[in-house]
Amino acid sequence: MNKYFKFGLIPLAFVSGCLAPAIESPRTTFIKLDQSGATLSDQSSSWNFDDSTANKASRDRWTCATDERTGLTWEIKQNNTSLQGRLHRYTWYDPGLVGKEGFGDTGTATTTQSPGTGTAGSDSCLDTARCDTDKYVTDINAQALCGFSDWRVPSWNEFGTLVTAAQLNAPNTYTNIFPNTVAAGYWTSSNSDLDDTGAQAWEIDFNTGALFSTKKGLLSRNRLVRGQANSGTLLEGNPEDHHLFSGIIRSTNN
Repeated sequence: MNKYFKFGLIPLAFVSGCLAPAIESPRTTFIKLDQSGATLSDQSSSWNFDDSTANKASRDRWTCATDERTGLTWEIKQNNTSLQGRLHRYTWYDPGLVGKEGFGDTGTATTTQSPGTGTAGSDSCLDTARCDTDKYVTDINAQALCGFSDWRVPSWNEFGTLVTAAQLNAPNTYTNIFPNTVAAGYWTSSNSDLDDTGAQAWEIDFNTGALFSTKKGLLSRNRLVRGQANSGTLLEGNPEDHHLFSGIIRSTNN
């Protein structure tokens, strides 16, 4: 059965043919940061999508953004094919977990088989030898994005703070701050306990604002976070504690 939970700024939303109660994510202010982590002098500028423009000013392209309400700092995806390219996709992998809970792409090669799925490992990122969440975190920390090397995959309740009200035009997030967001699923670090195999993790779908339980061997996008959330700014407990659900666990790369 397909299980999802709905975030948003409105009390009720129509999703995938059913009404789902939405969690209210309070509006916030973000501080734009450049590649070194310095605050941009012009916080009101819009993203410059024109890649043909020579010597683009730093005010036109920021690299990270800090949420003043939660205190969390977020990666900004890029509209290109670099390491942070917006279209790259990854399997879920955590080498620190034992057995099935840690699998996805096990990181040995693009031909790696995800246990229990028969799906070849992903080659949908910059380093096609290995496209999984753990490798992406390692690569981002190696380059010290915005001057920091403690980036990680966000938990379900951290990522939920970026979801805005359901809109006619997705993605459902603060697109003035996160301009290159794809209206699709993004991995969280949170394991799903909706089955007993350990083979699923939560992902947030920025097309609908819903939280899906997804097989770790499938492909989703990444957006990393750093820092500790301010007290009282995140939901507590498990996704199941806050929402009703219906539908099917995502089991394909559609």
